[in-house]
Amino acid sequence: GATPDGAGAVTVLKEIKAYNDGEFNCNGGAFFWLASTDIGGRWSDPVWEEIKTTSGCSSSATSVDEEEDAADSSDSSLLEDD
Repeated sequence: GATPDGAGAVTVLKEIKAYNDGEFNCNGGAFFWLASTDIGGRWSDPVWEEIKTTSGCSSSATSVDEEEDAADSSDSSLLEDD
């Protein structure tokens, strides 16, 4: 089938993390599917072990909403009278 077992999925994740000098090292491309066939965590347990090695590595990035809020507040300060 097209779905790798847990060890195969971990291999793919490691390759994605290393691709292009680590461009996707924050688990780019990782997602879960077919939970009904993940009996006893045979797939998700090893995948989670790999994902958590770099879990949270992108937590310092701001969201689009936060960036828009910051832009809005700086724009409003330009309108204030001195």
